Amino acid sequence: MNRETQAATFLRWLVSPYASGFLEIRRIVFDGGKSKQVFQDYMELPMSESDIDKLAQSCVHLADKGFDIYAGVLPRIERSGRAEAVKQCATWWLDIDRLDNVDIDALKKRFDVIVRSGNGFHCYRRVQLHDVPDQKDRRAHQQWKNLLRAWMISEDKGADVACAEPARVLRVPGTLNLKRDEPLDVVLLRHPNSALTHITETVKSHLFGDRWVALLAKAQMDQLPVEDCNRYLGETTAGGQYLVYDFNGAVLDCEDHRKLGMRTHSFEVANLLMDYLEG
Repeated sequence: MNRETQAATFLRWLVSPYASGFLEIRRIVFDGGKSKQVFQDYMELPMSESDIDKLAQSCVHLADKGFDIYAGVLPRIERSGRAEAVKQCATWWLDIDRLDNVDIDALKKRFDVIVRSGNGFHCYRRVQLHDVPDQKDRRAHQQWKNLLRAWMISEDKGADVACAEPARVLRVPGTLNLKRDEPLDVVLLRHPNSALTHITETVKSHLFGDRWVALLAKAQMDQLPVEDCNRYLGETTAGGQYLVYDFNGAVLDCEDHRKLGMRTHSFEVANLLMDYLEG
């Protein structure tokens, strides 16, 4: 697959779920690893096959002219790269910022699209088309981001959770990574045969609710408190008195118990943890 075909295949898959909006293509000129010039272009959706092919050719051509080329993972409702311009999502994404200790064969079994970015891997999974909560609804918007972060970490503990932003742009395969002195190829490693990939993941709340998703994400990032002495939280029907001093460990243990089928007990413990930490 040549470079133009890689870019076209990726862009076709990326935009195929959306009937309207704009695809952002961002061009950056780096100087010493820092962005020196940034240009943003917007293509109206839906795009024809020929328009996608022309855009792919343009991306490769501009890369050869010295630009790092990125595409907005999610469409914009207006010609803007701001987060508030993102209202729909049909793809989740993951940035693994390393090349070592990565099982590529395992990744290919779990993700619909994989791009080697030069210094790492960008992994994509098609999800059920849904609305991204408006930023003005801060709680709902934060819960959506927490759910995305939790999914990222569940897939790879080294995932860059800073990428869990609705206006995220990631590199277009077939182009070049010119951020450092030596150009690196951005390569499409895996793609589906059809642009409309079978949905393998649906966006829905955790069995214990969105508040639990937020706690779980924080626990996976080691952001919950550790206390000097055991804190009494309450009683459960299965385990009697529940004491905890390491809240990160308590949340992760509770989630492990749920996965093992101890849902009644873990649901009671989850309620105790949520009531104490967020009540």
